[in-house]
Amino acid sequence: MARTAYRPRERRWRRDQDAFDTWRAGRTGIPIVDAGLRQLATEGYMHTGARLITAHFLTHILEIDWRPGYRHFFALLSYGDVASNAGNWQWVAGTGNNPRPGRIAQHTSLASPGSDRRIARPSVGRTCMCWDNAAAEASSPH
Repeated sequence: MARTAYRPRERRWRRDQDAFDTWRAGRTGIPIVDAGLRQLATEGYMHTGARLITAHFLTHILEIDWRPGYRHFFALLSYGDVASNAGNWQWVAGTGNNPRPGRIAQHTSLASPGSDRRIARPSVGRTCMCWDNAAAEASSPH
């Protein structure tokens, strides 16, 4: 795995362990992000679209270095591939080969939890509904 960025960022990454722990636990308050992370923790799998969204949220919204996210995913993925996982994280973070600074996830509005925008990929939407409902049932007092 790369130890340095192929293309360095213009700004430094934030160091915020509480934000990272909240992200890792699937408790960000953004349903699609939380659902994807809960699915990963439970099944060792996450849909590709949800991977892009959760990685984008960590690196672009929280502005946390991609490497802790890479390590978290790799520890939980049942089929993790070092090159593919690291390469995808670097690409999303904009630090790998062929980065596009300022890239924004197109699947949902991450910045506006109450937004009425529709998820572009139906299978990602099913993942969100399934894991969001599972979390609600688990926290229900009944």
